[in-house]
Amino acid sequence: MLGRWRQKRFEQRLRQMDPAEVRRESERLHGSLVVQGAMLYWSYAGSEVWSLPVDSLLLVGERTTDHGPSQPVYFYVFLGGEPVSHYEAPMYANPGLLEDLGRLLNAELVPSLNNRTDFACRIIWPDLLADGPLLEFKPAPRSGLLGRIIGRFVPLVASEWSPDVRRLLEAAA
Repeated sequence: MLGRWRQKRFEQRLRQMDPAEVRRESERLHGSLVVQGAMLYWSYAGSEVWSLPVDSLLLVGERTTDHGPSQPVYFYVFLGGEPVSHYEAPMYANPGLLEDLGRLLNAELVPSLNNRTDFACRIIWPDLLADGPLLEFKPAPRSGLLGRIIGRFVPLVASEWSPDVRRLLEAAA
């Protein structure tokens, strides 16, 4: 209940803010995700968290969680680099990123999980794998009597790369 109230209050405040103020507030909460030259950067609290050469990208995806509204719930996911690694950043660090990145990749990168509030994911690029699952979500068991009782009300969810993503990673190794 309190979470919904905070979310509505936040949305009301956003509507009253000018665009520059919205951008500053978003960067304060989620960091900054930008394409500069041929590099993709995510920084948070003024420090670079990661950077990735765009030409090393193997995959662009998106995923959501059910952890909101007090935590980010929507993420862009990237596989790339040398050696190939997993990178992600909150979508709200730059909602328009896919348009900029799409220009560099000569592809139309269209998100589709915008309004999800559960565990969901999909591959956005490369086109050959687009709309396929990025991850597989599975219930994770809790141990002990108390853990099993809690698990009935607050289940744990584990994830692993989908078979298509595993094949992509094996081919890149």
